[in-house]
Amino acid sequence: MNKSKVCGLSLYVLMAVYSGVVFAEGSADTLPTVTIQDSNKTGHLERRTRTQGDSLKALDEEPSVQMQTGGGISSLPVMHGVSSDRVNVKVDGVGVTASCPNHMNPALSYISSFQVEAITAIPGITPVSLGGDSLGGSILVNTQHPGFTSGESRYSGQFSSIYGSNEDYLNLSAHVGFADLSNSVGYYGTDEKARDYKNGKSDIVKRTAYEQNNHSLVYARKLADGTLSFRVGRTAVPKQGFVNQYMDMLENTAMKYNVKYRGLLGTLKSDVSLSHQNVDHYMDKLRDYSSGQMPMYTDSKETNLLAKSHLISSQTSDTSAGVEVNFYSLNDWWTPVSGMGGMSPNNFVNINDGHRDRYAFFVENETQWNSSYSTNIGARVDVVSMDTGRVQGYNNTSNAPADEAYFNSLERNKTDVNYDMTWLNAYQISESQKIVLGLGRKSRSPNLYERYTWAGLQSTLATSNPVRMDMRMINWFGDGNGYVGNINLRPEVSHILSASYFYQSAQGAHIEITPYYSEIQDYIDADLKYISTTGSDTGVRYLQFANHDAIIFGTEASVSWDFLQTESYGAFNIKALTSFTRGYRKDGVSDLYNQMPWNGKLILNQETSKWKNRAEVHMVAAKEDVSGIRNEHKTGAYATADLGTEYKWGTAFTTSLQVLNVFDTQYDLPLGGKDILNGKSPVAGKGRSFVVGLNYDL
Repeated sequence: MNKSKVCGLSLYVLMAVYSGVVFAEGSADTLPTVTIQDSNKTGHLERRTRTQGDSLKALDEEPSVQMQTGGGISSLPVMHGVSSDRVNVKVDGVGVTASCPNHMNPALSYISSFQVEAITAIPGITPVSLGGDSLGGSILVNTQHPGFTSGESRYSGQFSSIYGSNEDYLNLSAHVGFADLSNSVGYYGTDEKARDYKNGKSDIVKRTAYEQNNHSLVYARKLADGTLSFRVGRTAVPKQGFVNQYMDMLENTAMKYNVKYRGLLGTLKSDVSLSHQNVDHYMDKLRDYSSGQMPMYTDSKETNLLAKSHLISSQTSDTSAGVEVNFYSLNDWWTPVSGMGGMSPNNFVNINDGHRDRYAFFVENETQWNSSYSTNIGARVDVVSMDTGRVQGYNNTSNAPADEAYFNSLERNKTDVNYDMTWLNAYQISESQKIVLGLGRKSRSPNLYERYTWAGLQSTLATSNPVRMDMRMINWFGDGNGYVGNINLRPEVSHILSASYFYQSAQGAHIEITPYYSEIQDYIDADLKYISTTGSDTGVRYLQFANHDAIIFGTEASVSWDFLQTESYGAFNIKALTSFTRGYRKDGVSDLYNQMPWNGKLILNQETSKWKNRAEVHMVAAKEDVSGIRNEHKTGAYATADLGTEYKWGTAFTTSLQVLNVFDTQYDLPLGGKDILNGKSPVAGKGRSFVVGLNYDL
């Protein structure tokens, strides 16, 4: 039997077992979620050693979350078949917009795994109080803070280092803090860097190196009626390669400020937060692999206000309401290159003073009707106002003067009025069994790049090389194609139906099964404009964003069993999890892009007071359902294995060792896109790596 068939058979055996991650229940006991807490407080091996690079990896045991390949710290989350802007991602209650035509700086790229207190994944239907302007589930990140003491003041500190052999990854992190009855202050810092990684053949996967410096200060004050906190953070990324993009990130600096109050406003229990972030972003080609130049600059400013109050509360019911205001501005321009006629003498203005402002109001009720039935019902309105100024190309001859004139003649101000509605019903069948049924209507307006990028609107693409180059710069999909905006895009509207079954026994068994179905009206996909037949550009697709109705459905399942507890060898736990997603356009033209095939994991954990040991097998079926309109690659089935051990020395030191991809398996990433540098083949996964960690707690 060949390797592909073995992997496929193993996967279907895993699915037959079903599977489930232990869930932490949401408010009113209606919402299934998965919460991963900081490793120093709870958790297994991978939490204590923290994740290498991307903080999204902390959700590697949540079957509803996958990662679309980006840079080493900039993967885009995928939930229930949708990704990027369609997933609601919030850090300390605040969303962050990706300010880049390749989405190289998504929300989770601004926080290192060392700073994470807890990550909560909410698959599918998100309560309206937790966010709008998105279609998929939610990823909610809470950052660490020193907290307060109940008695004497205390100092805290933690120092951590991680080394990974595959790409010479090195992470140095530190935290110091002080807390007393009413005050707490803390510093959190991480510096990390990595070279290009190697695949299972020991070949270097070029343009995957990265470096990040992430530092923040937080101060909190306990008041008579609540808690007030201030946080300031700076994230700098001097370099990050993107194997599936034509460009790389050579600088990204962000300053973020956040003020948050939780407590009483008058007689109302309330949460209020105000945040602001500035981003300076620069892309070009890494000189290691290219002699060409294409400098691209982006700067953005984003201010967010969120206020929520509990209006009517009782022992069985809680009604809350809130407002959210988001002001986002963006400038995106590409400076000329001396000696390049098609790329001079002007700045190419991609987005000129773009604005995307959002005003939202929501109301939500959570009621425990009786001992076995509870609901979460909510409604939300988001008014999205967008506009942008006039644009220009590099010149008035070869660089799309017709596109420029056409775009500048259009009425560019757009306002969308979107509304969301959710209805979650939880039925406690017995002490050990529960069912959650959900209905939802979710909506999302286009982002600035989907609506306002303009190069290619009117051009005859077959004879305009600079325009084809300009279009290839608009791409956060990693598919090697080029895109142009559509000012007449309508908001996406998703109607979602989901059902979850939970079982939790007194003997330590946990089971979760969740099928879901969503029908999306005006899904923003793309229409084909041109397929290039020119030189190295042959086969590249040039597309325009366009609305098309779509359907996405799937199933997630997981099981966890604490099957053995011994005095000599400690506790043993086995987990199995799997997921399947299928998405396609209703017109039958194409499957949706970047849908994860059947996949699953088997995980064995063993733990004593000092030791934690872990073995894991990750299996992925062949990817056959692909987007024909984008010429998406199919990928083969594969399986990888990881091993890890961790030992705690006394109360302060912890050491760990992991072997990732033990058998050095060569495989292609199903959500990796195309390797632009190496013949536009699928992006290869990482080969074997030895990861050593050291952690010291004061």
